[in-house]
Amino acid sequence: MTGTPPAEPQGPAGRPPGTDAPHVCRCIFNHAITDEQRAHAVEHIRYARRIGDEHGLLIHLIRLLGDCPARRTT
Repeated sequence: MTGTPPAEPQGPAGRPPGTDAPHVCRCIFNHAITDEQRAHAVEHIRYARRIGDEHGLLIHLIRLLGDCPARRTT
């Protein structure tokens, strides 16, 4: 077995624990908004590559690179 995917911390309303982030992703694919979420997305990408999961790789690339209203500063 090659291990399990990294666990992603989630607090209330999808926010990382201990933060009061005003922008929360409500998209179908939960986009990485904070630095911690981006680091977890990168870990998931590495895991998907290691096990050869092409669909998982695509999903986590979307989470990392996709457009999200929560990332907009307006």
